[in-house]
Amino acid sequence: MADNIDIQGLPEFRRTLGRLEHDVLPEATTRAVNRVADSLKSHTAKSVAAHMGVKQAVVRAKITVRKAKKGVEPVAQLTLKGNALNIVNFSARQTQKGVSAAPWGKRRVFHSAFITTVKGNRLVMTRQKVSGQRVPRMPIRTVLGPGIAKSAGSPEVSALRATLIATRMPIEMESQIKFLVE
Repeated sequence: MADNIDIQGLPEFRRTLGRLEHDVLPEATTRAVNRVADSLKSHTAKSVAAHMGVKQAVVRAKITVRKAKKGVEPVAQLTLKGNALNIVNFSARQTQKGVSAAPWGKRRVFHSAFITTVKGNRLVMTRQKVSGQRVPRMPIRTVLGPGIAKSAGSPEVSALRATLIATRMPIEMESQIKFLVE
């Protein structure tokens, strides 16, 4: 003899699950991805600035975040722009022997370099050599240090970003689902 068990409220429960799957989950995913992207921007700026030996504001200004949108695949994009920075951004100061600066966090002297202003921008320049000898005036060239995009691609910084994503995404998903359900 088989007994039939009647579950009260099963159709309502199925409708609630369907609503969660179709309405709440996509929005929660999009919100979580955007929150993680914002955290990633801050974390990337901090780690790249420490790797390069420059202030975070210089790096943060070169990072853009394209937010994920609901309804499409929830993907946020972090873009780092920037070629090599001029040495003046690395706490440069003029000395008798040249310019002292700290790219990559280590202070060194760039011999025969000088700090000048070109079109309102402070730059470190050096005179080019012609036939192996320095010329008295022109031509001059800028002295460059590390670049933001290249530093962000270093294995240490990439590993830190991957760790942040792996730890933050589940926490943010749980938080956003709770927020939207309640």
